[in-house]
Amino acid sequence: MLHQPILTVHPVTMSQINLSWVDRTDNELNFEIWRCVNCADHENIDNFLELVVVDPNITSYSDNDCTKDNIYYYSVRAVNEFGETDFSNKSGLGLNYCAFPPNAPNNLTATVNSDSQITLNWQGADPNNSCITNFKIFRSSDGQNWIEIGDTDHNTTTYPDTRLAAETTYYYQVMAANLIGVSDPGNVVQATTQKTPESGSKCFISNIMNSTLLKSFTEWFIYDPGHKCNI
Repeated sequence: MLHQPILTVHPVTMSQINLSWVDRTDNELNFEIWRCVNCADHENIDNFLELVVVDPNITSYSDNDCTKDNIYYYSVRAVNEFGETDFSNKSGLGLNYCAFPPNAPNNLTATVNSDSQITLNWQGADPNNSCITNFKIFRSSDGQNWIEIGDTDHNTTTYPDTRLAAETTYYYQVMAANLIGVSDPGNVVQATTQKTPESGSKCFISNIMNSTLLKSFTEWFIYDPGHKCNI
């Protein structure tokens, strides 16, 4: 008995789409695969052309004749000597960066700002980050075990990591995400926070002009022998 197949499509590369369908017949002679490229009305089977015929009991096909930035629609039907089924559902897919998980971010750098803050900067690898929804930031204390510490939107490629321990080495990596999935991690960077500044007791102000009034002075100097002054 012939029943129409149920079709799904999956992107593989920018030039390949894989089709698979549920075979709901028990006496087909073959399956016809039909395709429409950039259809204005993809629900109308009259806009489709037969792409290929495959043997009975075959339930998958790889279309390797695809081109980036086109939209491909497919439908399948089973055929035997008595006729053919209705066409399956029309399943479509646009071949662009949005059809795949994003590429890994690159050029990640880490800038040490103080004894408690490191700022990260990176670049998204997909054109204009147009299909990226957000970036995920990960941190590790040993370069092996990672925890997610935050995320940014697709337009933000910098992240300040604060409240860190002084004189401590941290490792970072960033992943990009979209509606399809999450990228591989990008390059790993490491950075060590600064030493905690010492007390300002070793700093002093000298040569204050008009010091008796303490209302205004024209010249003062900070003495800081290798220490960060807290004034």
